Amino acid sequence: MLVNRTIDDEYGDLYTGLLPDYSPINDWTLGTACHGCGIGATDSPTAQSKIIDVTRVYNGTWHDTTYHFGESERNVTVSFTGRAVYVFNLIVNTVPSVSTFTALDFCLDGSFVGTYAHWPNNSTEVEYDVPVYVNTTLVDGPHTLVISTAASIVSLILFDYIIYTIEEDEKPTTQSDSPDVTQTNANGPSTGVLSFEVSTPTELTSHTSTPNTTLAITSNSSHSVASVPTQTSSRDGASASSTHTALGPIVGSVVGGFVALLLLMLVFRHFKLCRRVPPTALAASKEPLDTSSASDQISQHSVQPEAATTDMPYLVATPPATADRPRSELSPIRPSISSRSLLRGIRRFNTAATLQSAVVALRDEVAMLRADGVGVQRRPDTLPPRYEPPRQAREALKLGA
Repeated sequence: MLVNRTIDDEYGDLYTGLLPDYSPINDWTLGTACHGCGIGATDSPTAQSKIIDVTRVYNGTWHDTTYHFGESERNVTVSFTGRAVYVFNLIVNTVPSVSTFTALDFCLDGSFVGTYAHWPNNSTEVEYDVPVYVNTTLVDGPHTLVISTAASIVSLILFDYIIYTIEEDEKPTTQSDSPDVTQTNANGPSTGVLSFEVSTPTELTSHTSTPNTTLAITSNSSHSVASVPTQTSSRDGASASSTHTALGPIVGSVVGGFVALLLLMLVFRHFKLCRRVPPTALAASKEPLDTSSASDQISQHSVQPEAATTDMPYLVATPPATADRPRSELSPIRPSISSRSLLRGIRRFNTAATLQSAVVALRDEVAMLRADGVGVQRRPDTLPPRYEPPRQAREALKLGA
């Protein structure tokens, strides 16, 4: 369980016996024993301003010092073992002929951890149990805290007491020497909200603190102190790191899954495009071979030579008659054959022998046409003849069908 222990400015730690160390020792004075001080207790015989109510000061004691520029720095050093620490001072506002500005620095285990500054207001009231430094995120273990003056001008320090929190095993409840301190921790041990009960209402001033610690001071009888973590205990640190560590694999899994899904979609799309058959190719493969259209294409793309002197018994080359020109007036024209169009028809032949015969006939015809067409001029007014394939080609076409 968590237990609060107090280090008094005069009597020190009642559990460990350790006392605060003041330096320079000659520049610090016990407040109740100060003679000729500007601020003293209400029953002080020599104090200039008798404004401090001893009954409201912890154990009725405080330590007083005033720093002037150029003098040795004032320090209070305390050692303790625990997981949280709270420093409390007396704060004075307006006092005639007395400087009441307060500026403090705090170093924990050799590292700077915060500052406190108070500018006096117009009030003449004294503020008691003011938390000038709070740290609830210490690593549970031994620590050394140094409180120092932190200004190049006159600074007043009225140090009262320190509370530190330590974790102990369960034991019967005993009377504690500390003031009534109620600790409420809603978000775990790393951040705390402490309520320090004061017997009478007081007016508190807001003040600055370290970048690592934030103090929220209210004007009620209880001081609420909210701290921002500066360090992390071993157990809390482990849980925090495990939380942050678990976030990495989750993000990585989500991103990896998204990338894998994207790659799978791209591969599927590529495979689908590769398997797709162009509509034109599909239509061409399903279109039957039309021998009549092939013959028309052959006649349309054939060369038109003059009449040849050599007859070919297997080729009929009678041109068609027209309305203004009878068939008898036209000279017989021997047409040629377009090899590309004919080959489209030959592709449907089923037997090798038939295909070979058609190729031989085609070669002979082409050779004769080349021999007959040398030096022949084309007639621009002659019409292309209607081509009738040779008998062997017709027979081959019938066999292929």
